[in-house]
Amino acid sequence: MKSIASIFIPLLFVSFSCQKTVQPIPKPIEGVWKVVTIQNVLPQGKFTNSNPQPGLFIFTGDYYSMVWMPRTVKLPDNKQIWQPTDQEKVDQFNSIIVNSGSYTISDSLLLTVPMVAKTPEFIGGKATYRWSFDNDTLSIAVLNIYSHNDILDEGAKKYPTIIKLLRLE
Repeated sequence: MKSIASIFIPLLFVSFSCQKTVQPIPKPIEGVWKVVTIQNVLPQGKFTNSNPQPGLFIFTGDYYSMVWMPRTVKLPDNKQIWQPTDQEKVDQFNSIIVNSGSYTISDSLLLTVPMVAKTPEFIGGKATYRWSFDNDTLSIAVLNIYSHNDILDEGAKKYPTIIKLLRLE
């Protein structure tokens, strides 16, 4: 009995010590990204906002968060600081895109599934983007956006948007 234990215990130790911890391979879009340009394709041609309002996209291993402002001009402060009027609230709501959730990527497609969003019908919906790199710049082109009950956002389909992001970290 003693000889079996003297063989088995060292083998068990070698077996456990030879196992390597497998770390997940980072996805190429992981990091923090700053919005640097927003291009909209309109019926009269392409419009590029080269000086957009602030925006950040954050991608971790499985989750994302995006907050960006597609307007070209900064909104003014509320007439009464911290006390917006109803019209100021509408303007502020219309000036920002906010959503966070999980994502998956393939060779050229990014699929986001928001768990939190400014727009209630988008929670549990999905958005598909085509993504590509050019040095430290990530480009994402909106392909389609669907609500949680699979209703297509016709505006996003009709007026495609391409967002260029610069890696911050």
